[in-house]
Amino acid sequence: MKIRAHHLLCINFFHGLGYNEKFIENLKKIVEKLRLNPKLEVEVVGECDDICAACPYMVDGLCKAEEDSDEEVKRMDVLVAKRLGIRFGEKLEAEKALAVWEKFSPEDLKEICRTCDWVGECTKILREKKRERFEKT
Repeated sequence: MKIRAHHLLCINFFHGLGYNEKFIENLKKIVEKLRLNPKLEVEVVGECDDICAACPYMVDGLCKAEEDSDEEVKRMDVLVAKRLGIRFGEKLEAEKALAVWEKFSPEDLKEICRTCDWVGECTKILREKKRERFEKT
């Protein structure tokens, strides 16, 4: 499975929102597959991936949501990969991909995902996850 770097955040905070039903169903299936197969190999990429495959804005392998969208998603990919200390082409097990949220703060999301429609929702989910983790310790 190929997942672009910034989508590692998306799979960690996915809560049923998306561009359309086809996109939402695809992302739901990908997240479920990752959860059910913790050792599944995920290749981290900086280009269109298995999530983009169902996106209505993906045209010829590029994000065309807005004029500068492709450059913006690539910026996000670079920032996430840098924060995680990984290079494009590296592989992670699904269980590690589903735990990357631990390495990010709400402030990180606000910077990295500043142009995303769902940054507010994901920031809220991250705060809740961090609070739950703190309360368990």
